Amino acid sequence: MVQAARDSAQKLHRDEAVASTASKPQNRNGRKGDDVFPFTVPPFDLDSWSSVNADAIGSLTRSGAAWANSLIDLNREVLNFLNRRWSEDISIQRRLVKAKSFEDVQAIYSDFFATASSHYGEESQKLAELSTKMTKVTFDAMQENASGK
Repeated sequence: MVQAARDSAQKLHRDEAVASTASKPQNRNGRKGDDVFPFTVPPFDLDSWSSVNADAIGSLTRSGAAWANSLIDLNREVLNFLNRRWSEDISIQRRLVKAKSFEDVQAIYSDFFATASSHYGEESQKLAELSTKMTKVTFDAMQENASGK
């Protein structure tokens, strides 16, 4: 039944293609109409393609899911860091408003830059570790499928 429907769809597709070019004048290549290809492409049979490539599709799905989960962890870390830094930036403004002298302002900024430098260094290390983990998890998922586990 499915094959009969496919055959009918292919025939209809061919008939429409022939009818659409029959009334058009020939172009300089001797073909009727402005078609680039002198033939029509039959509908793609996804069922047969997916059964042949089921292992590859499974591997891509598993490795893609592992990558996406790792990316979520990476994004969560970045957002948490930005939230912490934003809070620090706001607290610096409050401290600056309360400063009584130039020395107080200088001490506040000195503390701010030392803390920010430390935080950015630590965060860079965390992001590098998470990126390494993301790569490892993704390729481990691909290797598990390749080895048949």
